[in-house]
Amino acid sequence: MQKLKELNSSPFFPELIHFENGVATEFRIQPETALELLFEKFKEDAKPEEKENLRIDIIKTLRKYNLEIPEGILTERQRTTESPLRRLFKIFQR
Repeated sequence: MQKLKELNSSPFFPELIHFENGVATEFRIQPETALELLFEKFKEDAKPEEKENLRIDIIKTLRKYNLEIPEGILTERQRTTESPLRRLFKIFQR
């Protein structure tokens, strides 16, 4: 829950994902972007094998419900480009 609070406490954005009783009930950004942001947040302090397990669990869950898998989670490449939060910020600046 702490990581979710950190994600939603950006000084630049209102609450990005609204949670009720630990369940995401409203997305104020595209759900795919929200999933990428959550993935990035949850893997920050994780060991490499934990990151991969998290990625695999997300993919399995999304496939189970026939939901689209965000490209950033599916490929999980080394991030030499901007983070999803920075990309989102740039969109709102336009």
